[in-house]
Amino acid sequence: AGATTAETIAITYALAQLGRPYLWGGTGPAAYDCSGLTMMAWARAGVALLHYTGDQIHEGNVVASYATISLGDLVLVPGSDGTIANPGHVGLYIGEGLVESAVDVQYGIIIQPYAQFVSGGLSGIRHVG
Repeated sequence: AGATTAETIAITYALAQLGRPYLWGGTGPAAYDCSGLTMMAWARAGVALLHYTGDQIHEGNVVASYATISLGDLVLVPGSDGTIANPGHVGLYIGEGLVESAVDVQYGIIIQPYAQFVSGGLSGIRHVG
């Protein structure tokens, strides 16, 4: 409820990938990396994103805080190989305080609580829809 058509399409696509494996550089349909998942979810909704977390931090518009987050927003964090200034991981906000992302080869594509997703720091939230 409350999502635009584009947000609904992006989130629906992402949720259909839940449980699929992680593959560095992957853009589906069999496996994804984090930015590949967000790129393909938004591509399904007609929004073009670059396939690199370091580029996605500059896409769309800045969201000031979690208080103003929207469905489908990109949530960017340092991850295991980035920093606050240069994020290494991105997920898709799917509502209800949850973020979906392609985590790693052990877990694949999963859903996590927002607080857990950003526990290592928040690089930014971007509205692209």
